[in-house]
Amino acid sequence: GDRGKSMSDGSKLGDATRLATFLRVLRIVRVVRLINILHSPVLRDLANMLVGFVIGIPALFWVLVLFLLVLYMMGLLFRITLGPAPGQSLIADCGAAPDDYPDNNDPVCKIHWMYGEEFFDSVKKSMFTTFRFMIGDYSTRGGKSLAVAFSEGYGDFFHVVFCAGMITVTFGLFNIITAIFVDSTISGLKHNDTKRKYAQQYERAFVKEKLTDLVQRISYLVLLKKLGIEEEREEEEQML
Repeated sequence: GDRGKSMSDGSKLGDATRLATFLRVLRIVRVVRLINILHSPVLRDLANMLVGFVIGIPALFWVLVLFLLVLYMMGLLFRITLGPAPGQSLIADCGAAPDDYPDNNDPVCKIHWMYGEEFFDSVKKSMFTTFRFMIGDYSTRGGKSLAVAFSEGYGDFFHVVFCAGMITVTFGLFNIITAIFVDSTISGLKHNDTKRKYAQQYERAFVKEKLTDLVQRISYLVLLKKLGIEEEREEEEQML
């Protein structure tokens, strides 16, 4: 009875051990499949884009600070040069918005002064209009060109200020911003690529170590099972 009970307990222990070994194998297979999926070319490109964006956030913050500083300075300059004089209220005095005013040659209600009052009345409005200029939007509410109106009204003075400002922003500021952001992102991606290579080496070593441990455990269990079978045979022979 005791012998049968011990054999039953041994059989249950062997089944539990085999189940645990099988679950370990499944876990390792899932880890290997997940690693292969993450290393696929499609997901690698997506991961590089996401990582590059995250890496570039600090540089993007300082780029935004620099851009706002330049935008404030240019907005203040345009507010002083193109904005209305203190106490000026041509739109109210002339009774119409510049887009709707019928006489473009009125010596009192000059169109470029009225546009300056509408779009450069404050530093905040001036900064927003300057930003629109930077991205190539010169249109008024009625679809007319602010650049043409100011050019006709102020002449060479506007030509020099406007061209110098736009050249500085387009070929200077935007290129500097792009170079800073791209350099920061590429440097971060190179560092991240180096870390990824080390991680891949560690993953290979980790999987190799776990597989070796698993094989050793299976070999040990097989050996124990063979020894148990041989002991049972010896006991049966002794009983006979």
